[in-house]
Amino acid sequence: MVRVELPKSPLRQVLFEFYAPAAREAFVVGEFNHWDATGIRMHRCADGNWRVELMLPAGIYRYKFVVDSVWRCSPDHPQDRCDRPCQACPRCVPNLFGSFDRIVIA
Repeated sequence: MVRVELPKSPLRQVLFEFYAPAAREAFVVGEFNHWDATGIRMHRCADGNWRVELMLPAGIYRYKFVVDSVWRCSPDHPQDRCDRPCQACPRCVPNLFGSFDRIVIA
């Protein structure tokens, strides 16, 4: 019997950004943190963007942003509440709750 052990996926650096210059707080939420709405705080930048870099195992992850307690999908359309697909986003996918998620490939 031959046993093959595949190496663990290396961690990949992933940058999340959301443009919301008037926001008081922003979080990134997804499968990578069990959808914990306050688990990964983003940092406000001088240009109005909120950013955070994560190290994630290689894979495909669903995610959203929580900006001032409102779940959002698109940093390109900050008023979009994920209730319909974003025409400009090829990585917008339906979820089981009748709204949409973004996906990222790490």
